[in-house]
Amino acid sequence: MEGITCYDARTKCEFLLHAHIITWTGDIPALTKIMNITGHNSYHGCRICNIEGVYSQKHKHIYFPPKQNCMNKDHSDWIGYINEIEAATTNKEKEILIRKYGIKGKSILFELSSIKFPRSFPIDIMHLFFENIAPQMFKLWSAHFFKDDDLNATPFAISKSSWDVIGILMQNNKKGMPLVFGRPPRNIFKHNAGYKAEEWANWITLYSVPLIKTFLPAKYVKGWNEFVTAVHLCMQSSISHDDKKIIEKKLSTFYKHIVKDYAKVDNKDRSNIFLISFHYLLHVAESIEDFGPCRGYWQFPMERMCGMLIPLVKSQLHPYANLWNNLVLYERFNLLKYNKEVCKYIFPQKEEKKWPSHIVFASPLYKEYEIYSPSKQYTLTQAELKKLKETYSAIYDINVNQIENFSPIVRKYGKLCKDGHIISSKWVTKDKIKNRNNYSVAINITVDKYAHFPNILPELEVKEIFGEIEYFIMHRYNELERIFAYVRKIDKYEEDNYGLIYFNKFGGFQFIEVIGIDRCVGFFKIENLYYILDRERI
Repeated sequence: MEGITCYDARTKCEFLLHAHIITWTGDIPALTKIMNITGHNSYHGCRICNIEGVYSQKHKHIYFPPKQNCMNKDHSDWIGYINEIEAATTNKEKEILIRKYGIKGKSILFELSSIKFPRSFPIDIMHLFFENIAPQMFKLWSAHFFKDDDLNATPFAISKSSWDVIGILMQNNKKGMPLVFGRPPRNIFKHNAGYKAEEWANWITLYSVPLIKTFLPAKYVKGWNEFVTAVHLCMQSSISHDDKKIIEKKLSTFYKHIVKDYAKVDNKDRSNIFLISFHYLLHVAESIEDFGPCRGYWQFPMERMCGMLIPLVKSQLHPYANLWNNLVLYERFNLLKYNKEVCKYIFPQKEEKKWPSHIVFASPLYKEYEIYSPSKQYTLTQAELKKLKETYSAIYDINVNQIENFSPIVRKYGKLCKDGHIISSKWVTKDKIKNRNNYSVAINITVDKYAHFPNILPELEVKEIFGEIEYFIMHRYNELERIFAYVRKIDKYEEDNYGLIYFNKFGGFQFIEVIGIDRCVGFFKIENLYYILDRERI
């Protein structure tokens, strides 16, 4: 190919663009059509390997129980199968081959030399994890998976009254979950049918283990936690080879757990558990090996794009033509900014607004941090003044008694902006019933490992602590304006058998320079314990 002439705005030069499509993603029905295969309801429902499904007379459906020595198909296999199908001389012979290989014929994508069947069609974890596995597991736990009520009477069934408790806990903790988690938790028992993929993702990675661990036998919680850990790793923006191996191992362990402790929990026939979605768990690591982190090819962006496209359709008579015309107009409008003469009239450059310091305060000491109103002048109490002096003594490495000319007057603020994300405080949200408490945070502080041993040389290390932000201040000392957060710390937290960290009471207060604030977390209260929910903790 000769390529397409494109313009590089950075170098201000033209170059030849050679772009090649190497991957296609989508849900199973969409890929079934574009790959021209028989799909998940056929005997060869897996597009990646040659596993053969088993027809259940009882359930009138094909399922995929585990089988040994299932070989993956490759591009040459695919071409060979298609050649056999196309060489068939009768319709009956062709139908037999289609059923044998699970391929209907040659896909139009074979016209692209960069596409390799089936490796160019990786697993989309948005549909697999969040819209298949999570809802199916919920049905198993809520005794709604099997049509026969006798089959739902299992050790892994959670009673309706227990689900009521779980749902109420989710509802009651809605306010305490930070904005970075996305949608607040809804009562899963009442609203599971309307859950979006994002909500199922949060259910898996944040809420499920602390909520179900008291209602399920330990082996079921442990088995589910293998899946939870794998999902956490799959959602990372960067996945190492070691992470990939852990994902592969944990998904395999979870699959074996489903086979042993769910499908074969007793002598009754529960073969309809073996949906193709559970089988696809065994292929997730292969997709990561080929194409990297799952974020690069999951369907969240496409789903959001569909949500943006639907409002563009105004014509009921010609919806597709109307959609296309609107898309072209929008794109033409977006390209106007590259025409300097036109751009200055349509997109006049606005002067950057300068805010007074009582509304927005920024300091050259903190490049990525700003504090926002509401604000007011505030005089620190004696206890607060003592805490602030202790923080300054650590900053300057001097004794508290050496700090002189120290003013108790500060400017108090309600919000912090860090890397474009807003972190709130208890002071600004205390009277707002509906607002979410966006002030529970993880903080990195530098401490002396041997602080309690005066005869040993200091050895500094970074320690992670958690707490709630009471308010922010700007304080001037030694001609420098510093920004601090007044934090109520958690002095002690523990870790349970499933890797959950929790605490039962808050500790003392401390002023912490805002550069130590790392991210927002959630404090999820269950009875007298608070579980620390953190997307970055695996």
